[in-house]
Amino acid sequence: MKIGLNATCLTARSSGAAQRFRGLYGELFNRLSNVEFVVYEPSDCEVRNWFDGYENVRFIRTQLLSENRLQRYIFGKIFWNVEINKNEFDWFESVNLPIVNSMSCRNLLTIHDIRDLKLKGNAIFRGLYRYILDDSVKKAHKIIAVSESAREEMLDYYPNASISVVYNGVNVCEFQNVKNEAILEVKNRLKLPNEFILTVGHFEKRKNYLRLIDALSYLHKKSKNVNLVIVGNDNGELEAVRKRANILGVSDKLLIFNGLSDFDVRAIYRAAKLLVFPSSYEGFGIPVIEAMAAEIPVVLSDIPVFKEITQGNGFYFDHNDSESIAHAIEYVLSSTSEAERLVQYGRHRVIDFNFATLALEIEKIYKDMA
Repeated sequence: MKIGLNATCLTARSSGAAQRFRGLYGELFNRLSNVEFVVYEPSDCEVRNWFDGYENVRFIRTQLLSENRLQRYIFGKIFWNVEINKNEFDWFESVNLPIVNSMSCRNLLTIHDIRDLKLKGNAIFRGLYRYILDDSVKKAHKIIAVSESAREEMLDYYPNASISVVYNGVNVCEFQNVKNEAILEVKNRLKLPNEFILTVGHFEKRKNYLRLIDALSYLHKKSKNVNLVIVGNDNGELEAVRKRANILGVSDKLLIFNGLSDFDVRAIYRAAKLLVFPSSYEGFGIPVIEAMAAEIPVVLSDIPVFKEITQGNGFYFDHNDSESIAHAIEYVLSSTSEAERLVQYGRHRVIDFNFATLALEIEKIYKDMA
């Protein structure tokens, strides 16, 4: 069997899609040693550096740009028509939109979310996204969604689509191997406070950071000395967050980091008192399972996908209400029993997001569709 993988959307920046590809396909390359994989990487990210020692995997550098969706779409139409005809793939798999369509093999598409369709934004961009999504769903023999919530959203628009769910994963050992000495070194180097709460995710409106800053201000008005650390790259909302913190007088209680190594981020997780995740929309929410792996409690928006990931056993707040966010943070910080309940549940639940187990689900899809 020969499988092509379009990984040209993956960037050198840390992202959920990149983490999923590394963990999940690293397991698949190992398990399916009799399968030939051809991985197409973008010109601005050496995906091959994430993998080592797989004799059944070949990497092909393209001229497509991971950080430029329009360029990938336009130039991809020419590139893929030529490239697919050179090979005799049994499967060709796209890990993001648009799908690479081939009449000579079966087409598989992974969709992380459809936020560009559901969230308010530029009408022209949303129309173009809908056109690409419609075309991709029509051409896909099978679609993989990263959660049941994402699958249900897709079925609302495409009730006849064949959609399976394969969750995102996490390598628990990578978090548990961060020792106390390393945590202390990272805290000292980054000048982190002794105690802090954490949130992880890029700065964009759906992450709901402005309400989180309002919640931080509310806590300080109640004389609660809470420090907030945000780890994430700027996707357009960073300046608004800094401005809100300055206006509310809590900028000295806010630390923002980007461009950190994966190890540093794992150490920050381990050092945090809890993770707060205030998003208004997610297709999955990898920081939830990362916090489980780091053995810290999590307080979450009451959106369906978070309740799915935590099986209704999390501690939730109304993401539209900054006081609700603040009360959730305050309660879990002050309740040793509730914090321990959340940690114990996380230790059990995170086993379900093991990459080796998830790879078996992808392998089953390959076999069922063969």
